[in-house]
Amino acid sequence: MSRSHPDNIVQKRQRRARLLHSVYTWHRWLGLSVLLWALVWSVTGLLIEASPSLQLDKKTISSQWLMNRYGIKAPQAIQQWQVDQQLVTEWDQGITLNGQWLPLDQASRLVGVASYAGMLLLATENHIELFTPSGEYIDRTTPPASPIQQLAISAQQVIIQNGERYLSTDADLIQWQPANAADNLNWSQPSAAITTATPKAQHDISYERVILDIHSGTLFGPIGRWLSRLAAVVMILLGLTGFYTWFTRFARR
Repeated sequence: MSRSHPDNIVQKRQRRARLLHSVYTWHRWLGLSVLLWALVWSVTGLLIEASPSLQLDKKTISSQWLMNRYGIKAPQAIQQWQVDQQLVTEWDQGITLNGQWLPLDQASRLVGVASYAGMLLLATENHIELFTPSGEYIDRTTPPASPIQQLAISAQQVIIQNGERYLSTDADLIQWQPANAADNLNWSQPSAAITTATPKAQHDISYERVILDIHSGTLFGPIGRWLSRLAAVVMILLGLTGFYTWFTRFARR
């Protein structure tokens, strides 16, 4: 039976020690390189898990920096009406009443605003939306002819103009019938100047989405996504080097 030469045994142990030292060094630096990402993943992961109880999916962001990251711009005013001390302003992102956004999907431009029977009437090209003076949505009435070009209130009737035609409603704003043109109708006209302050932009970006985008690196653009992927690969290498270090130092003993 032959025995290994003592010098060979020493050399093998030295090589193993140098390899172990190299792996340990790489393991240490890999751990330091992903430490920040690991903290970010841990914190955002906990917040994502707690999102339903914290209602982060229902709270929208207000930070201008975050809105800039998502390309959300400040609203731009288009036109404004003043009716019975109420300010109705049309923006490129929707419509406000006294600076508060109305629950209205703006499919077309406003053509008139009027007060009728304790309600606020907002006429677009296709519909007349009914609101309370405080901004609560009531209903919608749709004339048989469109587009609506002008809106007026005369003798407790709502009158619209459609080309050469004029239509009026009954008291319940349900039935429409032809009306005679009148030169003295006070058609709704926007104000000459816009006096209300710019409201916060309308958007649906919640804090939950921001946290998800931070977790994946999407918030920081293509570079953030690639760094996140790289960090995931480094975490895999970290696990492999850690297992090798443990196996070599402890398991074989």
